[in-house]
Amino acid sequence: MSSAATTNALMRTIAKNATVGILQNVKKKLVFIVLKDLNTHLNVKRIDMAKTVLKVRMTLISEANNHEYWRKKYVRNKKHKNSVRRVWLSKRPTIRLPCKVSLTRIGPRLLDSDNLAYAFKAVRDELGDLIIPGLAPGRADGEGMGIEWFYKQEKSTNNINWIIVEIEDAS
Repeated sequence: MSSAATTNALMRTIAKNATVGILQNVKKKLVFIVLKDLNTHLNVKRIDMAKTVLKVRMTLISEANNHEYWRKKYVRNKKHKNSVRRVWLSKRPTIRLPCKVSLTRIGPRLLDSDNLAYAFKAVRDELGDLIIPGLAPGRADGEGMGIEWFYKQEKSTNNINWIIVEIEDAS
């Protein structure tokens, strides 16, 4: 019997015996939540167990085009790092290398691609340090360390600034 057939048979068994059931496939790191609705149709939702999502309220500005006193920039970057660290410590995720980290900026206006990456510099350094602790500051996010970085952005509808960090296994 194939793994897909086995999974389908288990899902049918859970659906017959319970209104709500959870099917876990440990090898593929997947969780299926099976809900039996009133019309006896099955709603199956796949949840990837290897994904961690952090949402931080933070205003990222275009650092490349911002010319200000160094101390002001230092304080802002320190605040960004502390915000990411607080959210990280509240969730205490376990991350396995290699991994993919997707950084999404949600703000009132869009930045161009090079300013977007530069705006995430302090956040990226802090995340690298949290994923691979014990290295010199700013070294854990370098090439060849097992972390792949992706940048995205969305326009907010209510002028509230957020960043969303999604970390998932690369395997």
